[in-house]
Amino acid sequence: MKFGKIFVGIFIINLAFISVYGRAKKQQSKVKLMKLDEIKRKFADGKIPLPDCWGGFRIKPKRFEFWQGRPNRLHDRFLYSKIDDESWEIERLAP
Repeated sequence: MKFGKIFVGIFIINLAFISVYGRAKKQQSKVKLMKLDEIKRKFADGKIPLPDCWGGFRIKPKRFEFWQGRPNRLHDRFLYSKIDDESWEIERLAP
């Protein structure tokens, strides 16, 4: 599914908030939070200027495989397969 500029703009603002908030705890918290407040005021009307070519895609995977490396290449491997909109089947795979 392809997303338009509105969704991408909302995503970028949220990502900026998370990034600034996370860094604000570590260093120069007052300055970073002031910049975040400035950004919120500047785009309060919801109109975020973005290039026409910007967009995005939503990926809806049906399967994920996770593994954790172990000695002698005997990795822990798990396969998550989507059953329906709310359920996943978990299967342990051979190394």
